[in-house]
Amino acid sequence: MSSSDPKTALPLAVLDLTIGTAHINALGHLEAGTYVTLFEKAIAPLFSRLGITDDRLLHTTDDSAILSPFLVEMHVCYIAELSTGDTVTISAQLLDVDAKRARLMLSMTKAPKGLSKAHQAATCELLILNMDTTARKPANWSTTQTAAWHKLRDQQSPLAPPPQAGRAIGPLKSP
Repeated sequence: MSSSDPKTALPLAVLDLTIGTAHINALGHLEAGTYVTLFEKAIAPLFSRLGITDDRLLHTTDDSAILSPFLVEMHVCYIAELSTGDTVTISAQLLDVDAKRARLMLSMTKAPKGLSKAHQAATCELLILNMDTTARKPANWSTTQTAAWHKLRDQQSPLAPPPQAGRAIGPLKSP
């Protein structure tokens, strides 16, 4: 993948799954909370794959400190209904990173059926804070973690932020 070619830079595919019947509501589509649960299931594999943590969401530094990314904020946008049997892929895009924090966008894309094309079903913007698990306070990313974040940032640098990035629910305006 070239870090300078927007045609080859892609969000990082993290998780593929098929929607079962257990969390379909009375309206025939996936419950809102289950979208969040599915996004959360993608976080541990993402961090492990990047080398930010192991499969327990922990990272031991050279000086034996144990660090872990903590989710401190999230914003979900529901874009399309999902139903039983739909297949989805959850992908990640790094939006921003600093010494202790990372801002990510997870995107849930529904696989095509028949002649239709894949389309976005939901997004989930996350703010992650690195924590020292002993002191229970924010900590800088380790050298290894920083390198992993910077590698992903460089690979995805040509990608534009998704339109849902940075959204917030503001006050309602009277008509």
